[in-house]
Amino acid sequence: MADLRDRALLLGYAGALRRAELVAVAREHVSFTPEGLRLQIPRSKTDTTGQGAELGIPRGSKAETCPVQAMVEA
Repeated sequence: MADLRDRALLLGYAGALRRAELVAVAREHVSFTPEGLRLQIPRSKTDTTGQGAELGIPRGSKAETCPVQAMVEA
């Protein structure tokens, strides 16, 4: 469980996600691209219109700290 938590924290840090946004991430919100990954945030605290947001998270330079690699292995 600690490994999954660490992977989630790495994604949250890379995307500058709030706690509520991070725990709401589901597998269907993540899509991989050659450049990194695309993360769909369905609802956010500052999203007054309720339309959500889409974030692009690039690959890291080191495999140990790469948020994309962490999500691939999850």
